[in-house]
Amino acid sequence: MLLTLRAPGLGVSYGPAGARYSGLFGTRTHAWADIREVRVAVVQGKVYSSDVPELVLAFGGTDRLLMLGGHSWGRIRNRRITRLVAELEAARAAA
Repeated sequence: MLLTLRAPGLGVSYGPAGARYSGLFGTRTHAWADIREVRVAVVQGKVYSSDVPELVLAFGGTDRLLMLGGHSWGRIRNRRITRLVAELEAARAAA
């Protein structure tokens, strides 16, 4: 089972310096220079899957923004997540 939770104060903000993610267990900040790519990752569940924004970091790791996830069915992507990833990737490319 996969649980999706949303609450006030959780989310991502971004600007010229980078992206800041506020999740359930704390806040993480990444400079755009430390982010190689922003993409949609799929977290598989038993009933349905969840699309989440994922930051591919320059040093080779990833950072999934799990609290921003949205459910998807099969090959149909969550439009809200796709839009957010496109916005973040555009901001990263412009920086």
